[in-house]
Amino acid sequence: MEGVESSEQGQTFQNFFAFDPLKRAVERWSGYLKQFLCWYGAKKLPFSAVGITDLDAFLTSCGAKGCSRISINNKATGLRAFFRYAGARGWCDPLIAEAIKGPRIFAQENLPSGPSWQDVRRMRKFGISSPHTGPHSLRHACAQEPENKRRIIFELGISSPYLVNLVLNASN
Repeated sequence: MEGVESSEQGQTFQNFFAFDPLKRAVERWSGYLKQFLCWYGAKKLPFSAVGITDLDAFLTSCGAKGCSRISINNKATGLRAFFRYAGARGWCDPLIAEAIKGPRIFAQENLPSGPSWQDVRRMRKFGISSPHTGPHSLRHACAQEPENKRRIIFELGISSPYLVNLVLNASN
């Protein structure tokens, strides 16, 4: 792959959107493009030879390296934008962009499912949410005295976002 060609194409893509409200997104997308071009450059093929199988393989390799589905989906979105632009310019097959699909993202994927078992054990040791005090005892303990919020977080060593949010919002 000719490094100068792909570098010029990436810069042309960035310049096209320089004054667009999407400038920050395009800057991020350009980073994803650089990652793809480095990966694709190892094949020593011209950019015009890129195909959807190359993009699928790249996104799969991102998953194998530990990227989350959300990160991979973001990369797919950025690459789709670039390949739509590149296809319109005749740099590659114009149908590639519409074929780029990221992984499915579930609506509640980022919501914490609850405290970890380690946090549950510490709470039980502390006497919170035991069978005798009921499931609302943590909220009740925090609502009684504002100082209890900090004490519970620090003494339990709570790191779960679910519990921190519960403790901090208990008096509302």
